[in-house]
Amino acid sequence: DGLAAVCVQGQWGYVDVEGNLRIGMQYASATDFGDGLAAVWKEGNGYLLIDRNGRIKARLSLIPGGAFSCGRMLVANGEDKLGYIDTKGKTVIEPIYDGADSFYEDLVAVQSDGAWGYIDREGNWVVEPAFDDAWRFSEGYAPVLVDGLWGYIDREGNWAIEPQFEEAYLFTNGLAPVVLDGVYRYVRPDGAFVDPNWPE
Repeated sequence: DGLAAVCVQGQWGYVDVEGNLRIGMQYASATDFGDGLAAVWKEGNGYLLIDRNGRIKARLSLIPGGAFSCGRMLVANGEDKLGYIDTKGKTVIEPIYDGADSFYEDLVAVQSDGAWGYIDREGNWVVEPAFDDAWRFSEGYAPVLVDGLWGYIDREGNWAIEPQFEEAYLFTNGLAPVVLDGVYRYVRPDGAFVDPNWPE
């Protein structure tokens, strides 16, 4: 969002891309900006949502866990359960999850009862929890872990590439780096390999 959080002598503020101070050093903690908003902690005020001009937009009762993405911010309660607020500071997904990520492509990986699945921006299950680990979606696919091997699912939870990799990473420009039998390779969403080995 064109502003970066910086800390000087224990106080946080925000600078622009040219290094000019845009929001003064006055906060005990600060998240990055996302969707035009950031969360900060100010002594005597608690957690606040501020806009790019430093104006207070909402007061928060939950602990911020990162920047806004897709109109949602990860938050935690006092019992380390995770949920999400919207850009008005309202809790839209109650903090009930043991693990959670930030939203990407309007879906997010969350952990419930030890298994990972995906919910939408309203907290509805889109892909039921069935995975040992799960990454975010990128270009319509997400790496997920089952019984020690990684594969890729689509947004409906169908297997695009069956679990077979020791490591699997996000798709970028139609390719994802993976490790198969100890060798780094690139794979396409249809499971075909491209440039079978990384350059030495």
